[in-house]
Amino acid sequence: WSNIDADVTPVERRTWTSFTVLGFWISDAINAQGWQAPSSIIALGLTWREAVYCIILGCLVDTIPLILNGAIGAHLHVPFPIVARSSFGFYLARFAVVVRLTTALFWHAIQTYTGSTAITQCIRVIWPSYLDIPNHIPASVGITSQQLISHCLFWSIQFPILLIPPHKLKVFFWFKAIVVIIVSIATVVYMTS
Repeated sequence: WSNIDADVTPVERRTWTSFTVLGFWISDAINAQGWQAPSSIIALGLTWREAVYCIILGCLVDTIPLILNGAIGAHLHVPFPIVARSSFGFYLARFAVVVRLTTALFWHAIQTYTGSTAITQCIRVIWPSYLDIPNHIPASVGITSQQLISHCLFWSIQFPILLIPPHKLKVFFWFKAIVVIIVSIATVVYMTS
């Protein structure tokens, strides 16, 4: 009942440092959904200050359980399924793993959809005729041919990255954190000028 993903992380795979985790959370916190949440709050009638306060409060509320959930794994170098066994028992821990898996699948789907809309805009800027692709999919499906192409393109770009083991993504997350911060600042400057 053991494998490389369930065992204690070997020393050679413990490549992440506190700065790597910080880079991961910076790049994760400042994402497309992070920008969409305040704009949705403003669209519902709150002021921009109230939106900022709501987002900060929401992030702080999320941070506490995230830190508590990850602390034991970070200190003992064991994955979530093993940590869940200490709380749920050997067999009920499978339920916790399935719940986490289901949540991750939904979140991945949301991120992929958001990325596919970004791909649509990038392609539209380069080739404006991309928006003129005729739709051959029935309206009842809820997606157009052009959106499906964008979705498949984005998925094809992200899939190879998903195959890289997490312990080898250290540099990627630092690069991503730097790029995300620069692009976020540039976007705010552009929007306010």
